Order: sequence, then structure tokens, then C-alpha cells
Amino acid sequence: MNKKHQKGTSSELAAAKYLSDKGYYVFFRLSVTSPVDLVAVHSKKKEVLLIDVKTVSLRLTGKHKGKRINRRATPEQKKLGVHILYYYGNNKFKLD
Repeated sequence: MNKKHQKGTSSELAAAKYLSDKGYYVFFRLSVTSPVDLVAVHSKKKEVLLIDVKTVSLRLTGKHKGKRINRRATPEQKKLGVHILYYYGNNKFKLD
């Protein structure tokens, strides 16, 4: 597994723990081509979230140096209502 895949897998595991700690049941994808990384179900809130986990990368140069590089949902993800969950490291997340 290359470093990029290791980073992504680590972020997905951190996201699963984060969501589990918030009371969600978390399910992982079985297909590497899936538009969804995680499915999170909160039984008390009656909420189901389809999630694509993205590890945050910051711009290194230019006038936007230090700003997050935004990742856009694919057309299929938009159709399915997939949420992007950004992972900043150190258990810091932002759901878009």
C-alpha cells in the first residue's frame, strides 16, 4: 500500500471512530470504486449519512497559502447526497 492509500485508510478509520463516539453505527465500503467511504446511522436521531472522507491538504504557495484545498463531490455523489467529511488530523473534522 502506498503512502497516499495509507493516509486515506488512516483518515477513514479516524472518521469511523469520531462518528462512533458521536453515537453512530458505522459501516465501511466493500468496493474500492464506491462513491461512499462510510455509511453512518444514528438510531436515536433517525439519521443516515453517506460519507466520503477526505484528508485535508493545505495550499503551500500563492495568495491562498495555508487555505484548505477544497474537494468537490462527483456528480454521482451529488445525486446520492454524499457528505464530504474533512479530516484535519488530531481528531479534528468538518462535515460539508
